[in-house]
Amino acid sequence: MKNTQMKTRIAFMSFVLLALFLALAPAASASNTWYVDGVNGSDSNGCMSSATACKTIGHAISLTSSGDTIKVAPAIYTENLTIDRHLKIFGSAAETTIVDGNQAGTVFTISNSSRAVVVLSKLTIRNGSPGIWNSGTLTINNSTISGNSAAYYAGGSTTSAR
Repeated sequence: MKNTQMKTRIAFMSFVLLALFLALAPAASASNTWYVDGVNGSDSNGCMSSATACKTIGHAISLTSSGDTIKVAPAIYTENLTIDRHLKIFGSAAETTIVDGNQAGTVFTISNSSRAVVVLSKLTIRNGSPGIWNSGTLTINNSTISGNSAAYYAGGSTTSAR
């Protein structure tokens, strides 16, 4: 009888410890996909589907967590953006998804806080000064970088020393 009670207590304690561990363990962070539509979107939307898309890329970036993805619909986005976390930004095509810095500063600034890892894909990045300032880790795919300038560094893309 004592052996059975001991096994029951061990099983119960194991169950309690497992439940406690699961309750206190951090939840695995799932990445989200955010949507931007410069023609039909609104920055007061939830931005979690193409039907409820944000209007600006900057607003979508402000909603993201590290590891998220932003899908950008065809339009011209006149923005100067800073990214300080792991993020993927996918346009529809470089010919139709254009991020224009309006010669008002850098189009994309990738900061080194949190050692940002950023992917930019299917975008045109133009009219920046410079187009990209990268202090993180940056991958650019199927994109066009044009019409950018800089006083001291390359106009298209500049990487700072780490």
